[in-house]
Amino acid sequence: MSAVPADQRWAQLKRQFDTIDSDGDGFITHAEFTEHFPHLPAEAIGALDGNADGRR
Repeated sequence: MSAVPADQRWAQLKRQFDTIDSDGDGFITHAEFTEHFPHLPAEAIGALDGNADGRR
């Protein structure tokens, strides 16, 4: 179990999400994701899109 309180972990995760979501629409597109993780294989990125709408 993490020594960091859940509310602090949530705030950290939200900041990281907001950093990746460069247009601020609340979704991470393929382009935004690959901009931050350029070496991640396409298969891994595709696996994150559970409903195949192009957003994560």
